[in-house]
Order: sequence, then structure tokens, then C-alpha cells
Amino acid sequence: MRSLVRRHQLASFLILAFAFSWWPWPMTLMNKESVAMIPWGPAIAAMLVSWLALGGTGVRQLIGRLGQWRVGVRWYVAAFGIPLATWGVAVVVAVVFLNSRMVAALTPVDVLIFPVSFLTTALIKGPLTEEIGWRGFALPRVLETLRPLRASLALGLIWFSWHLPLLLTDPTRPALPFALSVLAFSVILTWLHLATSGSLVIAVVFHATVNTIASFVVPLFAPADQLTVWWVFVAAMAAAASTVARSRKFADKDGEWTLPETRTGVSTAR
Repeated sequence: MRSLVRRHQLASFLILAFAFSWWPWPMTLMNKESVAMIPWGPAIAAMLVSWLALGGTGVRQLIGRLGQWRVGVRWYVAAFGIPLATWGVAVVVAVVFLNSRMVAALTPVDVLIFPVSFLTTALIKGPLTEEIGWRGFALPRVLETLRPLRASLALGLIWFSWHLPLLLTDPTRPALPFALSVLAFSVILTWLHLATSGSLVIAVVFHATVNTIASFVVPLFAPADQLTVWWVFVAAMAAAASTVARSRKFADKDGEWTLPETRTGVSTAR
């Protein structure tokens, strides 16, 4: 069992990540209000495969990257600033140029509760548990065989597919804009990953900032105009992804770079 997992670490992770997350999905057939999936699957799968393939050392190295917070202020600015800027552009363009109708406005209370919402989103609603798996475990192994852009898009497609239970049970979530946004996020997260030697803190900050701002911004618009806001946001995020994909930090990595826990002498990209 261990030798099989060691030879096929990425495949083992993907199978388990989907299985551990999707198991509640059939229950929605009996109760449409039940949760279709849980966000902890990627983290559980990453730690289990790390332990089976590399022992306790692999788990410690994986979790230890949550302690890589000393990466330079500019990367925190990027992780917070890119989502803030892209959502800001989406609001301005939708309102000023596309005549989208806002039915509410942010209040001082919203500003005060934003940090609490951010921490709740980061720790409980997916960013932490997803990023341990997708950027912590999977991305280094995909980068062993693919250049960063291809690795980002390949992992982005898998990441989007992992969200399918939510998309199919929540009619308010626009599938195509969401898919394109996930691909753009994946490119930016790879850029942040390479620039910070795999810091999971930065990945979680970016992911949580995108989700938290969305939870405040989208409900400000009339339901008929929310799709417009989504599309403008996707365009802005795609522009950001295109920009970072041409940066030196991104282009200098040619697919040979890996993190220490993947250097086992055994191919991990099968």
C-alpha cells in the first residue's frame, strides 16, 4: 500500500481529495438543503498521502509551510491587493459603464466585521483546508513535469471540477464565470507560490480575501445584475493573471523546481 502511494502520490491525493469532499453529495437527493460537499477533503488527503509516502517527516514539512509567514511585505500586499483591486474594478465598471443597479451599500458595520468574516472564511470555509492540498501538496508535484502556466491551468481545471457539487446544487453560483475565475486564481496562486518558496500563508490570504470580498460585494447588486459583476470581475482577474504569468518570477521556473518533501528519489508526478 505504502509503495503504491509513494509511486503515485499525486493520483492518490486526487482520488482521496475528491472522495473525502464529495461523500455528502448523494444526501442532497433526499434533502436539497443539505451540504453537498465539505472543504476539508484536500487537507485530509494531503496529510494522509504525505504520511503514507514520506512518513511523519512529510506531514511535518507540509504543515510547516503554514509557518512560512516571513516572506516580505510586498507579497502580503499582492495577496490582499489583487483581490481588492479586481473587485473594485468590477464594481466601478459595472455601475459606471454598464448601468448595473446597486440595491444596498457598505456600512461602517460591514467594515468593522470584515476582519472577523475574513478569519472565519480563511479558517473554516475552505481557503486553509483547500490550499494545504492544492498548493501545498499538489502544485509542487505538478510543477515537476509541467511549466508553471500549464501546471496552473491543469491544476485549475481539477480544482474547478472539485467544486462541481456546489455548482450543481447552487443555482445562484454562475458556473462559467466561476470556472474562468478559478483558472485565473490558479495562475496567480502559482505565481505567489513560486515567489514565496511555497508559503501557504500567502495562498490562504489571497484565497480568503477573494472569497470574503465577494461575500460583501455581490449581494450589493440586484440579482439581475450580479452576473454582470461576476463577468467584469473575471475579466479583471484574467488581466491580473496574464500580467503575473509574464513576470520574471513566473517565467524563471521551468518545471524542475520542487519543494523538499517531494524530493524522494521517486517520481511523484504520475
